[in-house]
Amino acid sequence: MNKAKISVVGCGYWGKNFVRNFAGLGNLESICDENQECLKSISNQYQVPIRTFDQIIKSDVDGIVISAPPAHHYRLARKSLEAGKHVFVEKPLTMNVEHAQKLQKVSLQTGKVLMVGHLLQYHPAFLKLKELINQGKLGRIHHIYSYRVNLGSFRHKENVFWDLAPHDISMILSLTNDLPEKIYTRGSCNYNPFIYDTILADLSFKNGIKAHIFVSWLHSLKEQRFVVVGEHGMAVFDDCLPWTEKLKIYPHEINFINELVHFSKADVETIPLEDAEPLKLECQHFIKCIQNNQKSITDGFEGIQVLKVLEAVQQRLDIM
Repeated sequence: MNKAKISVVGCGYWGKNFVRNFAGLGNLESICDENQECLKSISNQYQVPIRTFDQIIKSDVDGIVISAPPAHHYRLARKSLEAGKHVFVEKPLTMNVEHAQKLQKVSLQTGKVLMVGHLLQYHPAFLKLKELINQGKLGRIHHIYSYRVNLGSFRHKENVFWDLAPHDISMILSLTNDLPEKIYTRGSCNYNPFIYDTILADLSFKNGIKAHIFVSWLHSLKEQRFVVVGEHGMAVFDDCLPWTEKLKIYPHEINFINELVHFSKADVETIPLEDAEPLKLECQHFIKCIQNNQKSITDGFEGIQVLKVLEAVQQRLDIM
């Protein structure tokens, strides 16, 4: 099987991590960015050629990874697909559902992979959590909570929900296998009157599951917690904890005795995880999809579903 050749377009804050991983996997063919000084440094570090975007789409590379500002995702991804390249776009796929649907259509027409960078779908802790849920470890799911907060990282075009929430939406939709039927949203613009920096969204699903997403750029501590509450226990995926403590199960039981609610507490279970970098697993998945001509876990359709929730939340904020 021939080695898939990959070009990375956008080598800034997050893009340089793609460069590192694809170089480490032996698949990096070329890099592209508007910042020439940054490009030269990365090119020297990894001994990889610098190319313009036009040169890349005309080259013999198999896949293009796009880690540019979200406003450029649609244009770059569409040109790449139409040039016959497999495409991996960092989240969000585009800035609206219509553009994402157009990309999905081109992907199907060209027979090329369209993958979205919903990284936590490849995290060993979430993969294990999903496996345990599917095995019935938690019983019927009642609630899902996600907290993704930190101090800083202010954006000037998209709000905090577009910046931080796509990962949580992706995980929630993966567990519920459905779009929410009701969404309630509230937020605040504390520094820029046009950009929400703190948002809380409540999602209700037809199967009875409730999900709550809280994201903020104005928080004293960095928190990245994903909590699933079921009838037979609770699971906590805390990505800020050391690797050996990232996933824990609290097998507490809730029962009715004489029409009163009683809690039966149990000892916490720390779940062993495969020690692997999620981004490396995600990059390997893209390569595998190219080589085997298979659909990605986070394909264009999955990206569209996430965007539908993002747009619904945005619409509710716009009328506040």
